[in-house]
Amino acid sequence: MQAKQLRILRDREYVLLRAYSREIQFSRLMHEMADEDELAAGKTVG
Repeated sequence: MQAKQLRILRDREYVLLRAYSREIQFSRLMHEMADEDELAAGKTVG
């Protein structure tokens, strides 16, 4: 019983870590896109 509960907790932790990792990757991607947009806007203005 205890082993099963530990396995369930470990699986939940794994799912949460995967979700967190995807959030971080998405956040970095959005920042990169925003930086590229700012650079492009700066080039067209200049």
